[in-house]
Formats: sequence, structure tokens, C-alpha cells
Amino acid sequence: MEAAKADSKPMAQGDIDFKPKAEESLAFACSHKKSQAIDHSDILEKVDRLVDARTTEQVFDLYMTKVATHCPVVVFPSGTTMRSIRDTKPVLYLAVLASAVGDILPREKQIALWDEMMNQYAISILREGEKSLEMVHYTMAQAVRVL
Repeated sequence: MEAAKADSKPMAQGDIDFKPKAEESLAFACSHKKSQAIDHSDILEKVDRLVDARTTEQVFDLYMTKVATHCPVVVFPSGTTMRSIRDTKPVLYLAVLASAVGDILPREKQIALWDEMMNQYAISILREGEKSLEMVHYTMAQAVRVL
């Protein structure tokens, strides 16, 4: 340790030390809250008010056959059903619907889905700091918008 101090040059007045001290890094890491799962059950209720079950199946099929084959950003294994994604990954379900809806729904419902997707993004990732593979997939699926 003494050798390391001897090798380093003294800092001039006004210089910034960009190397954080170990104890500062540890204190910073411990002071931040750990990412906790956020309850997304309200998403399903909101989507159900905007889109009927038959249409969600149609949009999901469009995503699986057209979107995922031409732009494989988020790909599901063959045989994956809309229901399984809906029940296990509601945020991703919303992103897939909003991204692939195209002209299947009237413009005002497309906009409402897109607004809800962006609202969930703001709540989950920006405000709550949620970190999960579903959030990564969600962010990637947002980039695929079929117009």
C-alpha cells in the first residue's frame, strides 16, 4: 500500500480524483434500494378494457408470424401462446400488443395502448428502477412498431 502511494503523483489544486475509494463505492452500493418486483396486475385490466380477447390473439399471431420473423428483437419459442405471455409477463404482453397492433385496431385505441406502454415504462424502469429480463425484452419490443 505504501508503494502505491509513493508511485502516485500528488494532485494539483483543482484536479478531480476520478477513482472512487473502495469504502465510498461500498457505501453507495449499500445505500441504494434493491430492485423489487412491481405488481403489474393492473396492466391486464387496462388492456382488457381496450382490446377484446380475440383481437389480442390476432395481434399476437401477427407478432409471431410477421414481426418476430422480420425483426427478431424479442422472439418466443414456437408454441408459445398469447395466454402464457399474458399470464407470466404482463408488461411484455403489453409491449407486444402495442408494437404489433398495426391497423387491426382503430387509431385511438392504438394510441391508448402506446400511451399505456410508455406509462408502464416510466413507472417500472425510470421511477421504480425495476431490473429484470422482462424489462429488457419490454424495452426492445418497444422499438418494433408496426405502422
